[in-house]
Amino acid sequence: MKNVGAIVNVVSFHNNPHVKTIFEKGLWGFKERARKRWNLLEKGTRVLFYGDGGIRLAGYVEDKYESREPVMEWVKNPVGYPLRVTFSLINRDVDNVNPIRRNELLSKYGIGLAKKGFRGFGLVIFGSGGTYPLKVFDDIWSEFLRRNGYGDGEREKSKEGVGEIRGLLERYVKDALEKVRKYPEKPWTEENTKAVLVEPLLKVLGWDVHNLDEVERGYQVTVGTKKVEVDYALKVNGKPKAFLEVKALGKDLEPYIEQALSYAKVGDVEWAILTNGRELRVYDATQKFQIIGLTLDEYVKRYDELLLLSKERMKEGVLRRLVDERYHREAVLRWFRESTGTLVSEIVRSNPRLKAELVEKIVREMLEKMGFAGGEGLG
Repeated sequence: MKNVGAIVNVVSFHNNPHVKTIFEKGLWGFKERARKRWNLLEKGTRVLFYGDGGIRLAGYVEDKYESREPVMEWVKNPVGYPLRVTFSLINRDVDNVNPIRRNELLSKYGIGLAKKGFRGFGLVIFGSGGTYPLKVFDDIWSEFLRRNGYGDGEREKSKEGVGEIRGLLERYVKDALEKVRKYPEKPWTEENTKAVLVEPLLKVLGWDVHNLDEVERGYQVTVGTKKVEVDYALKVNGKPKAFLEVKALGKDLEPYIEQALSYAKVGDVEWAILTNGRELRVYDATQKFQIIGLTLDEYVKRYDELLLLSKERMKEGVLRRLVDERYHREAVLRWFRESTGTLVSEIVRSNPRLKAELVEKIVREMLEKMGFAGGEGLG
């Protein structure tokens, strides 16, 4: 049992776009002012999530780290929550749970901060160094699990949970880097690259490389009048969802982008993945643009992006939703940027006391801040 427990206040599970990262990436972030409380969290800390007037979600801390990398879904301030935490969730359905409501937290458990819905507090700590005793958290935690039929071992049912994949990924990267260093002069052919670096990564991401309904090697497609073989077809429900093309370790991927995209097009799949063992790229085959670019030594740091290629995330269609949202957001931002002059004129016309140069400055600052969400990558 850890020395602390925590309540994370998300305000609302339905009217808060930031919440998407909890469900899709197991990720949440806090502002600098929460650092002292954030420092008390550790792997395995139990966490309850408060929103829409009650405790509706439970989970465990899997990891925490500090980063200024923009998070696309945090549209109001993509870089404003540098104190990051990843979670393994016990439940995901917040609408059909029996919540512990605000009035219960206040009257039954004596949580005074609940009176105003934890306003101003994104993170409340129980136990050593916290605001309330750990025993109070233990009681709330036990009651939430009891009334919803959950158990402390519930997360173990998900063998491909966020934390499990991260741990496997850390071991994979360590092993892969050691092998690359150990055999610097060995002939890293495509076949060796597949066997030593690519297939182990697919296993980490939950793909059964020995099940032809999930992973098929040498998948045939017809390009023009010629039949060609794709290195790997990754399948969901027996149907190819992504094509994976492998080149020898360290080989430049640039000349092979069109090949990968053309295979994906004729194979009617959404995603073209290209890798040489050291670098991995993912392309939206329908729009023909790159959406993910990672190097081997970035896999752990940016694992939330790599996780989008896992079997479970592919089944859930998470990558498609994120890419579609990014495409629409960038289109909207582009329109705003190109229409700045028109916007300024309309705003000034609505209030003659406003100065055009100041309005323009403010509009540009707002757009620049919003523009963080349109950067490279998905994490």
